[in-house]
Amino acid sequence: MTNSLRWTALLAIAGCLVLAAAGFRFRPRSDLVERETLKQQTGERTIVFPVAGATGSGRLTIDLVLKSGSAAWTFSDPSGHPRWTDSLAQGSSRNESRRFELMPGNWVLKLSLQNVTGQYDARWLIR
Repeated sequence: MTNSLRWTALLAIAGCLVLAAAGFRFRPRSDLVERETLKQQTGERTIVFPVAGATGSGRLTIDLVLKSGSAAWTFSDPSGHPRWTDSLAQGSSRNESRRFELMPGNWVLKLSLQNVTGQYDARWLIR
């Protein structure tokens, strides 16, 4: 091994040790997205976002555009407690994010649709 490779390896190891000493944790990032385009749809959509042993925070972003109809949603934590409930009327749009402290289990987004033409995008990001 050449001297430059040895120094590079040594510096990489030293950098990892410094980060570890500073309390930096390498956390996996998870990004789950559910999208759908709707045409005069009525009914419910249930989207499950599993969290297995993660700590930290999760962010749910809902991007919803309604050309017609109305929609309501509830986002619940793994114990079943509603953490975000809202609704949207015809001709409206919403692009909003909320942050949640994580707990392991299935986080559930339920969308209730009434004669909806439009689209939604639900993104769950864990850091």
